[in-house]
Amino acid sequence: MNGEQLRDIALENFEIKNQKFLENCRQIATQLIKKNGRVSINDVRKHVKIPSDCNPSVLGAVFRPKKFIKTGFTYTKHKEAHNRLIFEWKLK
Repeated sequence: MNGEQLRDIALENFEIKNQKFLENCRQIATQLIKKNGRVSINDVRKHVKIPSDCNPSVLGAVFRPKKFIKTGFTYTKHKEAHNRLIFEWKLK
């Protein structure tokens, strides 16, 4: 399996295991986009407590639904991500 396939499996498992958490994150993301025009996972993280059994790298699953489209880039704000480049999103 390549890296993309492993990522997709991890995100799909997260979708199943943490469905309510993801639904909440998506609602928050949608509200923030309506208010600010765009959102990144940095913004969503400010409004949620990440489950202790969750690897934060799978939070990209928040933006998997087709209603979100990439609109730009920013950098992560939490120190564990080491200022990694991430997408900003808007509604389709």
